[in-house]
Amino acid sequence: MDYEEEYSRFASRISFFDFREGLPEFKKSDFDFSKIAKITEMLASRNDWDPATLSSFVRSNPMSFKVMEGLFQQLRFSNSQLAYFAFNVEELNSSDSDVRFKYAIRNLLNDPLCQDLFFEVLSNENPTSRADNLNDTLKTLGKEKVVAYFKISISNYISNVAKDFEILSHRIANPEFPDVSARFAGYVLRVLRLNEMLRVVNANEYLQHKQIPADNKSLHGKYAKTVIKEILDRHDFINLDDQLRKNNISTFEEKVDIGTTSLDGSGSFYCTEKSVKGVVTNKGKPKRFDFVVMVAGQPKHLFEVNFYSTEGTKIGINEDEYVTLNDDIKRKTPFSFHWITDGNYWLSSHGKERYIRLMKKFGEIYNMNSFEENLVRFK
Repeated sequence: MDYEEEYSRFASRISFFDFREGLPEFKKSDFDFSKIAKITEMLASRNDWDPATLSSFVRSNPMSFKVMEGLFQQLRFSNSQLAYFAFNVEELNSSDSDVRFKYAIRNLLNDPLCQDLFFEVLSNENPTSRADNLNDTLKTLGKEKVVAYFKISISNYISNVAKDFEILSHRIANPEFPDVSARFAGYVLRVLRLNEMLRVVNANEYLQHKQIPADNKSLHGKYAKTVIKEILDRHDFINLDDQLRKNNISTFEEKVDIGTTSLDGSGSFYCTEKSVKGVVTNKGKPKRFDFVVMVAGQPKHLFEVNFYSTEGTKIGINEDEYVTLNDDIKRKTPFSFHWITDGNYWLSSHGKERYIRLMKKFGEIYNMNSFEENLVRFK
């Protein structure tokens, strides 16, 4: 095979991302404006906030944290930012072990969630330990372990905060930790320039009209799958999922022998996000495929669909998974595995090298256009 020629054919059919209508690119703010209107009004009533007054305002109105997050962030503050706001990173990073230890103790004594997560970490690290009383536990552990387990619990704490703001809200309002609101106020004024923002933006109107990224990580994958579905529909492949619904067949198990359905198998059928019997992941679980195409009423062609605009860790993970999957399917099943991958990453020098390397293992890799050109192979 002339791989340079094959690459040129593949590259000439590469698609660039099309921001078509219907893709879940943005969503509206989920603020309940009836509940934050007063806070937004108070925040916007002045543009000369200083660290002390803003810290006091945030401490009395923890929801103002979310309001300012909405003003400055596309989606939300990162976990690193949340950790910086919620905990005294300077003391956590101190080279003085006593400073780190005392800070850990103060948090464990005054923040119930910190204590709960600390015990959880302790239980995981030392399954035989009995953590019934904090003071007794601290006496039996050395300083290093206390600080280590506390830092691990902080990581878990922030993961919880990212999902549930009420956790951070309680910490902001906790009188034992006035530094939380002070640190946040200082950052917002110094780095994000809150006063300047308030001089030029109507905070309430901005938040009501702001477009928020919905799920950028999966957006490209959804785009490619949308296009493949449109291609199949356009060329008279019948969506088996729709047929099952029309025939009031409500149960369509993930682990399914599609050929046992009562539907006429003479047409060209496909379904999405399904597994087939006999194909499992490297962890032994049923492998769900983006598309399964049936021939003569039986599953035959199994597809994974990806779109890469840039190089990242995901493509390396997919490459390893699909090479192994392709080998296993060839050796153990009557099915055929196909990879449909597109996007301008494949036009880069790294993309070309990867494509040629993969062609030597797959024999054929499709992009969206070449898939449509070769549909007759799948009927």
